[in-house]
Amino acid sequence: MVKHRHVLRKKDAQKLLEELEQTLSCSLHPKIVEVVKNPPYDFLLFDGSPDAIMIADHVFLSLHGLVKYHPSKRWVTVDMGAVSHIANGADVMTPGITDADTDIQTDDLVWIQDEKNNHPLALGISLMKGEEMMQQQKGKAVQVLHYVGDDMWNIGESL
Repeated sequence: MVKHRHVLRKKDAQKLLEELEQTLSCSLHPKIVEVVKNPPYDFLLFDGSPDAIMIADHVFLSLHGLVKYHPSKRWVTVDMGAVSHIANGADVMTPGITDADTDIQTDDLVWIQDEKNNHPLALGISLMKGEEMMQQQKGKAVQVLHYVGDDMWNIGESL
């Protein structure tokens, strides 16, 4: 349930937008940015669309925003065999990774895409560097926090 919703001041909105643009290398130009308090995470609405999310004092594009703005940083690509598992909330394991942004550092927020369509599937926290994700043959690489079809996805659809 939405606890609180308010429009951000232009100065505060600009700061968040600049952080997102720098982190993900994409261009954002909404006219109105609103914050929707909805535990466990807060959503940012860009002109009424749930395009960003606040996770642990960091702003990141939501799955809706990733589809809309096509960022070119902080991505992890998985093979098609991993897609169904990730779509059910499973963490990303290194054997399923086919490619990753080499600038990813441990504890970065990242987004996961499939190798065939490059479609965003999930958001998570990297548990290793991008280069290590591609080199390791076993272990967990990304802890998934938000995925297509989860409660946050459904809430975002209804805002």
